[in-house]
Amino acid sequence: MTALTLGGTLVAVAWYDVRASERIVQEARLAEDELTEAIQVSVQQLGPTAEPDEALIRDYTKRLGTSGPRQIEILDPEKKLLVGSHRSAHTYLIQEEPENKNAPSTWDILVPVVVGKDKLGYVQLKMTSANFEELLLENRERRMAVNAFAFAAGIILAAIIASQITGPLQSLRLAAQRVAKGQLNVELPQNARDEVGQLVTSFEEMIGGLRERERLKERLESAERDAMLGRVAAGIAHDVRNPLNYLSLAIDHLQATSTSPEAAPIAAQMKSELERANSRIAEFLRLGKPVEVHPQEVPVKAVLESVAQPATTPDHPISVRADGIGSAWWDAGVVEGILRNLITNAIQATGAKGAIEIHAEPDATGIAVHVDDRGPGLPAAELERVFEPWFTTKTDGVGLGLAIARRAAREHGGDLTAANREGGGARFTLHLPRDAREGAAAA
Repeated sequence: MTALTLGGTLVAVAWYDVRASERIVQEARLAEDELTEAIQVSVQQLGPTAEPDEALIRDYTKRLGTSGPRQIEILDPEKKLLVGSHRSAHTYLIQEEPENKNAPSTWDILVPVVVGKDKLGYVQLKMTSANFEELLLENRERRMAVNAFAFAAGIILAAIIASQITGPLQSLRLAAQRVAKGQLNVELPQNARDEVGQLVTSFEEMIGGLRERERLKERLESAERDAMLGRVAAGIAHDVRNPLNYLSLAIDHLQATSTSPEAAPIAAQMKSELERANSRIAEFLRLGKPVEVHPQEVPVKAVLESVAQPATTPDHPISVRADGIGSAWWDAGVVEGILRNLITNAIQATGAKGAIEIHAEPDATGIAVHVDDRGPGLPAAELERVFEPWFTTKTDGVGLGLAIARRAAREHGGDLTAANREGGGARFTLHLPRDAREGAAAA
């Protein structure tokens, strides 16, 4: 667009120059023709048998244009006036300076008429440059206007071009400063297709590489942390489970042999606590055990409903929306385990009563499954910490459920994130590829 505007301005200037030159040449030819004709008419008045006709000369002069001859006088050989269109004094080839400085200049031209050796007389013509001067003045004024327009257009175009260059460069500079501070979530518009656009594209590619490197680094650190926790969990489970199994057997023996009516409820309570301790140990073991993913083609809505229906209650109804999602290649067991954890947390966060919503929709990575509750939400500082092992906001929690769920999501080629909803409550989103055969391999 900028090039078209500049090119149009230059074409307009060139077109005006051509038109102005054509008008000046046309006016010069007209003046030349009038001068030639005036001389011919005047010479005819000086023939040997001709009788000078003043009325003819005056009538002819009135029909002339504004440029060329303005007065015609015919003189005898002694330079005495015979006839003329205007009676005035005569000069020889002298340019007269008009009293009005803005008036056009005039010239007197004296042409001798000679036939053979006989001088018949003279023809004196008073020429004027009125049309030429008007054309030159008009041309000068229009040229100044055209040049002013071209100059203004050039300044505007230069400002536009400068903004098109400096704007992206300024954005690029600010983005580079943010990247230097470790902020990799920068985005730059890629509207330009010139060298600046190529520079922005290269910068985006560099940022993409840094993001991928940071993602791999986080996953490596997470894997190392999980491996360490797994070794610790396995050791704890081995050291604790054996005494717990012995206590469980001893309680079973007491329940079978005791005749005291007070022993049965105490034994039942002890048995419940032992089972609770065993469930915690099972969580330790799952944290250290790698998640095996075996994707199969499954209907997405059916997978969500298989988890939601058993957990729904009158106090905590669970709705599922996944229309138009179709099927996906997932490990249904792994996905169901993640969703059970999220639904359990949502029910606990909601309190005595409240609805839970599960909503699946396409996203940039494949499919996003949102689990929304009606609880108080999470403090901003805890939105990422809730996935750290051992971090919990519950009085009776261990802080492993969400850590295990995120690990399972990543082993499945996706991720698990947390956010607060605008209307209140928390939203946990499970991001999964539609085809986990590729996602799980990449993870």
